[in-house]
Amino acid sequence: MTASALRLSAAPLDPSTEALREEVRRFLRQEIDTGGFVPMVDCWVRGSSPAFSRKLGARGWLGMTWPREYGGGGRSQQERFVVVEELLAAGAPVAAHWVAERQIGLSLVRFGTPEQRDRLMPAIARGDSYFGAGYSEPDVGSDLASVRKVGPARYACSARISEHESSLASLLRTLNAALITAEGGVVVHAA
Repeated sequence: MTASALRLSAAPLDPSTEALREEVRRFLRQEIDTGGFVPMVDCWVRGSSPAFSRKLGARGWLGMTWPREYGGGGRSQQERFVVVEELLAAGAPVAAHWVAERQIGLSLVRFGTPEQRDRLMPAIARGDSYFGAGYSEPDVGSDLASVRKVGPARYACSARISEHESSLASLLRTLNAALITAEGGVVVHAA
């Protein structure tokens, strides 16, 4: 039995997408050169900079593929891929908007009410609204199913967070909104 290697070649980009790639690279070089950010390997997890997210939003690089009527750019998936690829390759601080732009916005396009789309999507595309997603399994430490409402826009959870407590506290301080998926579909949004 012989094994054969699967060979993949990159799809050629059209000239406008190549120009976009160069624009993103120039922007990132300028940001690094002027101290806008320090590159990091896990930038999509720990690299949180709301100011940087707003710069991306101002350039139309958040919500790029969303319909224009929802605050998006109406651009191609290939263009979005090029922007995200360059941001990650440069170690840019994308964590502030990562969940909002990649998960929440796309969910709102497909499943959101008109009111939700009108209220949330333009702010996400501008880099002004951030979300975090919490996932849970019973009896494994962070049991989000135990989340209970304790007052207006306040939620309490009896879960123990153990070694992740300081990271979670840092994340919650960084985000101005949180989406918590738990039993019963509890959603918290505080802009």
